[in-house]
Amino acid sequence: MIDTGLKILFPYGMYSQLISQSSMAKKSLMVAGGIINWDYRGEVKVMIHNLSQEPYEVKAKDKIAQLLVHQQPHPEV
Repeated sequence: MIDTGLKILFPYGMYSQLISQSSMAKKSLMVAGGIINWDYRGEVKVMIHNLSQEPYEVKAKDKIAQLLVHQQPHPEV
């Protein structure tokens, strides 16, 4: 898990999704997991899977993931 130092407060009904930056695929790296519910109050952390046999060191300021914010649908029942 990679610490980002970020804490984000989403309004009710919103959630976010962490996905890989496109440049990560060239390095055989993939962001895993990644749904953050509206009520999560902890630090955002990124889990990365290395799909190659070569070690990879993530450095400060590396662009490894992007955060997509979504509105949760509320269908009528």
